[in-house]
Amino acid sequence: MMEKPSAQVAGRAFVRHYYTVLYKEPENLHSFYGKDSLYVHGGLVSNGRSEIQKRVTELSLRDCNTRIRHMDARFTLSEGIVVQVMGEQAHVIVKHSSLCCSGHIFQLATDT
Repeated sequence: MMEKPSAQVAGRAFVRHYYTVLYKEPENLHSFYGKDSLYVHGGLVSNGRSEIQKRVTELSLRDCNTRIRHMDARFTLSEGIVVQVMGEQAHVIVKHSSLCCSGHIFQLATDT
């Protein structure tokens, strides 16, 4: 049986993969989200995978280069992971993401 990775290891892998997809294939960013996930950008809330896909498409994020300055991740009481990212895109960003665990797969629950 595989040992569960630490929150830092899982968080770092998530951040690397998420921001790579954001830069290269933003049209596939919705694959990180589930049917009950929330995505908040610019104060607008999108609920569920299809709304999130529509919102991300509207934002035209292709080639959105991100410089990560700091990442922290911790397990939640419900065995998910909360990830906080600080860095820069066209402006300074602070992002707070909650990952929920389904078996051995983590999926975004909230992304603000």
